[in-house]
Amino acid sequence: LLTLKLLGIIASVLVCIPIYLLLRTTLHPWVAAILSVAAALTPYKSEVLNFGGYPQLLGTSFFVLTLFLLSNGLNTGRRIWFLGAAITTAATASANVLPTMVLVISSALVLLMRSYRLWQKGNSNIYVLLRCAGLWWILPSVILCLPLAGTYLAYLSSDARSPANLQTFTLLDIMHWLSSAWLWEFVLWSSILFIAVV
Repeated sequence: LLTLKLLGIIASVLVCIPIYLLLRTTLHPWVAAILSVAAALTPYKSEVLNFGGYPQLLGTSFFVLTLFLLSNGLNTGRRIWFLGAAITTAATASANVLPTMVLVISSALVLLMRSYRLWQKGNSNIYVLLRCAGLWWILPSVILCLPLAGTYLAYLSSDARSPANLQTFTLLDIMHWLSSAWLWEFVLWSSILFIAVV
């Protein structure tokens, strides 16, 4: 029982680190630290801790870290940031399906907004940056996530014999979870909005 409590504390506090890294890019370090600690105090974290959703919290940590690494990759164009984002994307997919779905949506939005900003400025580097993101983030992410394809297909399957989907949830049922479980996650959505604005 003590081990589970320690695991819950570690998983809950771990999400503060990538949020701090993300916020530190434009905020004063003290403000970023206070806001990142507030992430551990949200009602979402309490709910997930109560039912033992430690993989979901771990997936959220990897998800926010992916957005941080992707943002740095898009800002600098350096491959190392994109490769780090690929590794954390695979870690997110390995941890839990809900953060993975949010990651797919939010990273697509980040790419679209960054492309629009470059296009609006008339910057010709837009194609180079998107090609770099595709080659060094998306392609490695897909390759690293290939071993999970069978698990995700079984999870999304409505076959009653599937061991991953005993309750025969459909994709629409899972999307409903996103609207209920993630709706009030203030820090998460604030971080995504923050990336979009910056």
